[in-house]
Amino acid sequence: QPLPADVWRAEPSAKIPEQPAAPAVPRGPNFIERAISGARNWLFGGNTVLRVGVVLLFLGLAFLLRYATEGMVVPIELRYAGVAGCALALLGLGWWLRLRNSNYGLMLQGTGIAVLYLTVFAAMRLHPLLDPGAALGLLVAVTVFSAILAITQDALGLACAAALGGFAAPILTSTGAGNHVALFSYFALLNAGILAIAWFKAWRLLNLIGFVGTFGIGFAWGMRSYTPELLWSTEPFLILFFLMYLGIGLLFARRKLLEMRDAPDDDSRGALLRWSAAKGDYVDGSMLFGPPLVGFGLQFALVQHLEFAAAFSALALGIIYMGLARLLSGGRALLLAETCLALGVIFASLA
Repeated sequence: QPLPADVWRAEPSAKIPEQPAAPAVPRGPNFIERAISGARNWLFGGNTVLRVGVVLLFLGLAFLLRYATEGMVVPIELRYAGVAGCALALLGLGWWLRLRNSNYGLMLQGTGIAVLYLTVFAAMRLHPLLDPGAALGLLVAVTVFSAILAITQDALGLACAAALGGFAAPILTSTGAGNHVALFSYFALLNAGILAIAWFKAWRLLNLIGFVGTFGIGFAWGMRSYTPELLWSTEPFLILFFLMYLGIGLLFARRKLLEMRDAPDDDSRGALLRWSAAKGDYVDGSMLFGPPLVGFGLQFALVQHLEFAAAFSALALGIIYMGLARLLSGGRALLLAETCLALGVIFASLA
């Protein structure tokens, strides 16, 4: 007997079971939320009173130096000497506490170094107490001293606190009429310290602080004060900072590779690429892609009034990265070499 025509049709009263909906994937925090969360965790994790006190102490000394000439009869030299004495006292106290409570000690040492940066920079910029040569020597000494302290104690926090204080000093002491050559020379010293630390330590956070501080403040200065007449006093610093952070990214990869002991016995290209992909954290994307992209953007803004200058700049970047790819090929840094080759091709094509 043939089946009825509507045998596959559901009964009117029958309910077709619904498929369970896939659970919604929660949205992860964005960059701003992660930054706010990290700052909140740092501030309220551990001894909050100490951390708030350190921040307020640094800001208070900064504004004391800025407004030191208002309503005070104490000689200006004694005021600066008093602030420098506070910085040295913080350093000494932090060094004394390093074995009893390392977190307190390192925080106090970082604050002391930041206040020293602030004092020297203010004495050079706000008042004619130090000529540029003497200020340069003192800043070099502070930079070297902070790098030695950070490496000796294996203290990323100390290095980051000193770097943050160093980059905050010109902002807090700014009067709006500063010399950009002095500002960028000061940044070159700070970055020289970060470059020296990168030889010994693979500290991604410190490298990122230096990169954002240097190029961020440089971009802000360019938006406000740059004119084509300042090209030849600005261009050398942009090239120097690009080369510094190119070197810092390569040193980061070198240090991370030195820490890896499980390289494959098979040195073929395929095996090395698979191993490199699994160990990709030795490549710091911020330091690899940030300097060429941000640097070329700033370079274009500097030379856009010159015919073909941007094209030659892109060609130079392409040659640099192709040369790096050739230099790094054939070893454990094969993934880094492939990335440099891709950047070289992109900039050569852009030229």
